[in-house]
Amino acid sequence: MVQVTKTCWKCSHMAIMTCCSRLHPATTDHNGTIHNLRSNRAVLEKTMGSEGSDLFVKRKPRILCLHGFRTSGEIFKTQLKKWPESVHEKVQFFFPDAPFPCNGKSEVEGIFDPPYYEWFQFNKDFTEYENFDKCLEHIEDLMIKHEIDGLMGFSQGAILSAALPGLQAKACSSLHNQNFC
Repeated sequence: MVQVTKTCWKCSHMAIMTCCSRLHPATTDHNGTIHNLRSNRAVLEKTMGSEGSDLFVKRKPRILCLHGFRTSGEIFKTQLKKWPESVHEKVQFFFPDAPFPCNGKSEVEGIFDPPYYEWFQFNKDFTEYENFDKCLEHIEDLMIKHEIDGLMGFSQGAILSAALPGLQAKACSSLHNQNFC
């Protein structure tokens, strides 16, 4: 028997799981909701053992990289290529495009090739936002699909990267069901 402390990535609820020779990738939290869990000690990934049994191995942390306003995941990836190789060896980066095509002129036009995307739209006074809930749903889907361990962003992507932990701490329910007033 192995006892492992896990943390729910959605609500930060701590759970102690007792397992016999394998770890379970999900459990229910204090509200009965099923969540994916991460080990506090290392990032573990389930793989097939030599005799068909489950085997868990340490893997690189996965970082979701959210690009800037009216750019793209490919542009952000190009910008980060200048980072030292030692960083790229230790971390796995994911560079998705925002869910909405560019709705206006991009400041990087002529420097980087299109297409360009934006995470959400806003008015000139930054007092009204459109598609913010759809943006959060898109990011949540990416986090689940790629089993993301952290966020990094530039410009509009940095706004989201900074806001998401606060929105997450606000309540345990899914981010796209929150009232962001």
